[in-house]
Amino acid sequence: MVVFSNLLYEASDSVEIRVGNVSVINHTGNAQVLLSQNRLVWSQKYGKFFKPFFSRQLQFLVEPPVVGRWVAVHKVVDVSREIDPTMVVEEVQVFGVPSVPAAPPKRFQLRLVGGTAANSGRLEMYSGSQWGTICDRTFDDVAATVACKELGYKSGLAIAGWGAGTGPVLQTDIRCNASIHKWLSQCDSGGNISAHLCWHRKDVGVICKDTPPTSQESSAFVPVSIFAGASHTCATSADGKMKCFGQNREGQLGLGDYLERGGRPEHMGPLLPSVKLGPRLTVAAVAGGLAHTCAVLQPGGVVKCWGRNLEGQLGLPGNTQALGDGLGEMGSDLPAVDLGPGLTATHITAGMYHTCVLLQPGGIIKCWGYNGNGQLGLGDMEWRGDQAGEMGAALPAVDLGPGLTATDIAAGSNHNCALLQPGGIVKCWGYNNYGQLGLGDVIDRGGVPGHMGAALPAVDLGRGFEATGVACGGRFSCAVSKPLGIVKCWGENLFGQLGQADIFSRGDQPGEMGRQLKPISLGKGYVPTAITAGIYHACALLQPGGVIKCWGDNDAGATGLEETRIIGDQAREMGDFLNPVNVGSGLNATALTAGFFHTCALLQPGNLVKCWGLNSNSYAGVLGAGDTRNRGAAKNTMGDNLPPVRL
Repeated sequence: MVVFSNLLYEASDSVEIRVGNVSVINHTGNAQVLLSQNRLVWSQKYGKFFKPFFSRQLQFLVEPPVVGRWVAVHKVVDVSREIDPTMVVEEVQVFGVPSVPAAPPKRFQLRLVGGTAANSGRLEMYSGSQWGTICDRTFDDVAATVACKELGYKSGLAIAGWGAGTGPVLQTDIRCNASIHKWLSQCDSGGNISAHLCWHRKDVGVICKDTPPTSQESSAFVPVSIFAGASHTCATSADGKMKCFGQNREGQLGLGDYLERGGRPEHMGPLLPSVKLGPRLTVAAVAGGLAHTCAVLQPGGVVKCWGRNLEGQLGLPGNTQALGDGLGEMGSDLPAVDLGPGLTATHITAGMYHTCVLLQPGGIIKCWGYNGNGQLGLGDMEWRGDQAGEMGAALPAVDLGPGLTATDIAAGSNHNCALLQPGGIVKCWGYNNYGQLGLGDVIDRGGVPGHMGAALPAVDLGRGFEATGVACGGRFSCAVSKPLGIVKCWGENLFGQLGQADIFSRGDQPGEMGRQLKPISLGKGYVPTAITAGIYHACALLQPGGVIKCWGDNDAGATGLEETRIIGDQAREMGDFLNPVNVGSGLNATALTAGFFHTCALLQPGNLVKCWGLNSNSYAGVLGAGDTRNRGAAKNTMGDNLPPVRL
C-alpha cells in the first residue's frame, strides 16, 4: 500500500471515522477529511469556510484505505482540546473513497477503426470508461500528425467524414500545434459541447504514414524468467530480450506510449514488441514497482529504469516526468542509472515508489526514490534521485553492519528486507506499522540517525533458521530456509497472508518472533524452495513436483483456488487442507512472481507462462490473456482452461 504524505477526501466523498467501535464522524457529501504527514485533520464544510472540528496527532503514518475495507491505525495520541491530550486511543479507523490529485492528467488512448490497413481508419479515443469518436470540424493534418505520432507513426493526413462510428462524440474543434503538443489530449479543443452539431456523420479518420506502430518479432520469444510490478508483468527470454504487458499509464511497459497491453488478442504474441534498451545489451534481471520498471543489463551490470519518476525512483535526477511513454525515450535515448564508480548491479527490486539494487564488488545495497519511511536506509527521510548531485558516488550504500554482505534483497510497498552472509540472516528496514520488519515493535527503521548498521537487529527467525530467500508483500515479509525446509512470514495478517489460521499481525509486539513464530504449514512431503508475495497474498514453490500453493486475500483469484474466500485466516485451511494451484495437466512450476492482485508462474515443459488473479479495470491486461477476464476466482478458470501468455 502506498503511504501518501497528503491524502484528501473531497467534499463529495462519503467518509466515516471510528475510534474503536464508536462512530465519531459519519458524513456524506458535506465534509472534508485531510490525512497529512503524521496528522489526521477533519474540517466541517460551511459554504466557503471551514471550521476545525478536531485534530489527532498520529505516531505512525496513515495509509489510504482499500475501497470497501477498513484500515486500522494504532496508538493514536489525541491532542484536541475536547479530550485529554494524554489519552491514547488504541484504534482509529477511516473508511471512504479517496480522491488523490497527485497523479498527472490522464491522456487519452487512441485507436484506428474500419480502415483497409493498420495505418488508416476512423480515429477513436477512450474516455476512461468507453470508446468514442472525434468530430472532423477544424481537425486538420497537424492534428492528424499529432494523433499518428501518438500511435507510433511519423505523420498523418486527416480524412473528413470517414464513416459513422458508435458511442459518443467525445471531442470537437480540435486544434493542435505539432511543435508543442505531444499527445492529442494536449491540443486545444471544444470538448463535446458542440457534439450535437457533428453527430457521427462527421467522424474524422486519419491515414498515418512512415512507420508502423508495431512490428512482428523476427524470432520466437522463449521466456526464462518472469517479474511482476503492481499492475504489469514482464518476462525475459533466453537471448536476453524483454517483453512487458498490463497497465501502462506511466510508460512502465517501455514501449514509447501509454497504451495498456494484454487486454486484447492483438496485443500479444509477435505483435507485442520487445522493450528497447540499447544495442548489444541483454536483460539479466527485472523489477517492477507501482508504475515503474528497472532492468539489470549485461555486459557491465548496467541499470536502466523507466515509467513513473515523480519521486525519483528512476534514479535520473532533474527529470520528474515519466519516461517510456513517448517516442525517443527508450533504447539508446534512455540513460543508465549512475550507480557509482566501479560498481555493477547483480540484482534489483522495487517498492511502490523506490528502487534498490544489489551491487558488486562487496555485496552492497543502494536505494533511491521515495523515502518517507526510511526505506532508503540512509538515516533520514530525504528522497534520492529526484535532484541533481544525489546519485553515483554521492549516493551512500545502505549500512547493514560490519562484516556482512548482501546476497538478495526484496522490497515491499515501503520497506525492504536483505538476505545477508555469513549466516543467512535477514535484516529489514523502512515502514513498520504492522511489524513487517520483524523487530517486535512498530517503529520505522532507517529514517533517523542511529537506526542502521550494527544498531539494526537481525530478524529473529528461530534457532537454526538460515534464510535462502526473502520476499516482501505490501506490509508483510517472508523468508524461506531450504536447509530446514520451512517458510516463515511476519507483519500484517488481516487477510491471512501469514498462514497462521488467524488475522493477528506478527512481529509488532515482543515475544512474537523466534521460536514463537510458527512455520507455515504447506503439507506433508513438500519442501519450499522459493516464495513470492503480493499486496495481501503469498505463494510458495514446493518440491517435489514444482507444486504451487497460495494463501491470503483471494477476492479476484490471486491464490488460483477457484474461490473468493480468504485462505489462511481460519483453521483447517493450510497444510494438507490447502490444495495446490492447478496450472494444467502435466505442468510443473520453476519460478513464481506476484503483483498486487495477480500471480504468474513459469512452467515446464515448454517454458510456458500462466497468470491468474485480477485482470480488469485498473489491472486490465496484467494476465496477458488477450482479454480482461479475471482468472482464479470463478470455477473452470484454472487448469487446462487457463491460457498461457502468448509472447
